[in-house]
Amino acid sequence: PTCRHGVPRKDQKADPTFFCLRRLARDIAESGGPVFLRFASEMNGPWTRYHGDPKKYREKFRLVARVMHSEAPNVAMVWTPYCTPRRLIPDY
Repeated sequence: PTCRHGVPRKDQKADPTFFCLRRLARDIAESGGPVFLRFASEMNGPWTRYHGDPKKYREKFRLVARVMHSEAPNVAMVWTPYCTPRRLIPDY
């Protein structure tokens, strides 16, 4: 396997997370079917580990979207904040 537990093979120098993201995108593309990817949903809810840093969330969402759009045209990114509290949604 080219990616195991988030670590690339020894001969690959890419960032392990980025490498595995590209591998995932290629695998999804090979499936041939439409995929709706709901990445890190409900990011504005305090029960998620990734809440509290809207700037970083936007950066990572855009990274995943860029990789999916370039490697897997059958993927539609889905942005899904928790519906309340509404005051936290615009930051994300």
